[in-house]
Amino acid sequence: MTADTPPDLLSMTPLELRSALESHFTSRGEPKYRASQVEKWIYERLGRSMEEMTDLPVTERDELAQSFR
Repeated sequence: MTADTPPDLLSMTPLELRSALESHFTSRGEPKYRASQVEKWIYERLGRSMEEMTDLPVTERDELAQSFR
């Protein structure tokens, strides 16, 4: 992975994922529970794209897509 390549959410451990997502959302002024929403999509609903995460606002899905793979 190069410095320009966004981190891959699916390759993170659960603890790494939680930390990265909480940091991402709180730095944007969003509540920490957004991290749980993304985790649910990854681990329970088996979502593989940000567009599938329809319980997140479109702006947050777009920002996730820019910040992570």
